[in-house]
Amino acid sequence: MERDGTGWTARTEKADSVRREDLVTLPDSDDLPASPGPEPHPAADAIVLREHKTWVGIAFFLLPAVFIAALARAIVQGSVPAGVIFGVLAAATTLVWVFLIRQCGHLEVASQAITYCDAKGRARALNRQPGDELRVVITQSTWTWGNSRSLTDATGSVHIPLNWLKLSQVRQACLARGWQFR
Repeated sequence: MERDGTGWTARTEKADSVRREDLVTLPDSDDLPASPGPEPHPAADAIVLREHKTWVGIAFFLLPAVFIAALARAIVQGSVPAGVIFGVLAAATTLVWVFLIRQCGHLEVASQAITYCDAKGRARALNRQPGDELRVVITQSTWTWGNSRSLTDATGSVHIPLNWLKLSQVRQACLARGWQFR
């Protein structure tokens, strides 16, 4: 691309045999209309709380360490099948650990809404329309072990899971944005 008096000119691959009609003229950026600035984010006052999976980090840090120790012992003793088995187990648990650690959602607490976004990008939201009163309820979940905590409003129609969030931080963030707990 070359700059001439009218803007930027793009040439085709054969620069020696280019006719003036084959050239494309692009306008200068100064000639383009000014675009408006970015729209303000609707939840600019949001407090963002990230999920913490501490037990997952500890468990999947210790498992590969045990498998690597067993792998080292198998290598020292010259046992090839045991070395292969423990090597595969160490690699598999490390991959699962990385996958689980990266799969963390977050909770955005704003003055008008509370939004939970999971690791896949799906969102659940509680609006202030039914009221600003919140409840923490214990629900029986079919896909997790035991009971799980969730945040809901007075209507109880939307449940935001709090499994990996610290309840004290959630309460503090909600109270700071004007929400109340029952």
